Order: sequence, then structure tokens, then C-alpha cells
Amino acid sequence: MTRTLFVLGVTAVLSAADFLTNLRPYQPQQTVTGTIRVWGNNYIPSLMKNWEDGFQPFQPNIKFETRLPGTEAALAGLYGNIADV
Repeated sequence: MTRTLFVLGVTAVLSAADFLTNLRPYQPQQTVTGTIRVWGNNYIPSLMKNWEDGFQPFQPNIKFETRLPGTEAALAGLYGNIADV
């Protein structure tokens, strides 16, 4: 059983790696403006910073509004339509 799980895991990782190497670089089809409202876990501020820094060169007119009160609040933000992500 352990060997089977190991083989399945390795297969999944290799499939994902192959998929990622064949992706074309992102090229925006249009310029957009607005705000992306992110609510999330309070453990991910550095991840959010990296996402924002990586996204800004492609869409410089997008602003991020980031609130990281915790997972439960993030779900409430989505259900309450006060968060986009």
C-alpha cells in the first residue's frame, strides 16, 4: 500500500512538472483597472506581497486591498461579497 501511494505521488509530481514546463508565458490580452480585494489567513502576508509584486508588471492599474484576519473571516468576506479572493 505504501509503495502504491509513493508511486502515485511521484507520478502526480512529474505530471505537474511536465504541465508547468509547457506553459506559455503570461501575456495580458487587455489592460484592466480596479481593486482586487483579498481576505485570507494571517500567516500569508509574504505570499500576498509576492503575488502583488508579480502581478503589477502585467496589470499596473490594479490595486490590491489585502486584509488577513484569518481563514474564517476570509470565508465570510467571500460570502458577504466584500472579498474577491
